[in-house]
Amino acid sequence: NALLFPQTLDAIGTAGIGLMGEIGWHRSFPYTDSLTGDDCNTMADDFEATMNIQYSSGSTGAYLLLEWAIDVLKRATSPEDKESVVKAISTTKGMFTTGPMDFTTPVDPDPMASDSHHPVKNAWKMGWAAGQWVKATTGKWKFENVVCSVKTAPGCEAQAKVQPIVY
Repeated sequence: NALLFPQTLDAIGTAGIGLMGEIGWHRSFPYTDSLTGDDCNTMADDFEATMNIQYSSGSTGAYLLLEWAIDVLKRATSPEDKESVVKAISTTKGMFTTGPMDFTTPVDPDPMASDSHHPVKNAWKMGWAAGQWVKATTGKWKFENVVCSVKTAPGCEAQAKVQPIVY
């Protein structure tokens, strides 16, 4: 989804104000990095300082996989043994950069439900929020994605109500 990235708004300009999309990760989320202990705001600031571009909802996708893999390998009794790794995967339970992950809960009876996070064994659907692009009021970026709905993002808070698009 192109709306994950602020560069989309940079390209289309003010016509993008009011557009909405999903947010898998946001600087306002209450989670911390299990490897460094940094909160989401610190991670977003670090990303922007290091990359010299605005962070996006997609900034942590690959990082979450690395964070989870390290957690699994730390818990595996023998990281070189695939059965040990599979067992460690099945016992994943923790808080990660994008929120809680718990493979020890029963598989959801309705994997298509909006609040389903454990649809099948050894898989987890992270929470998603909805965001709306607005003109930034401060900072070095022109636009910002504000969280408007957190129905499936455990522990997160909405920052604003959805606003109609102004033409």
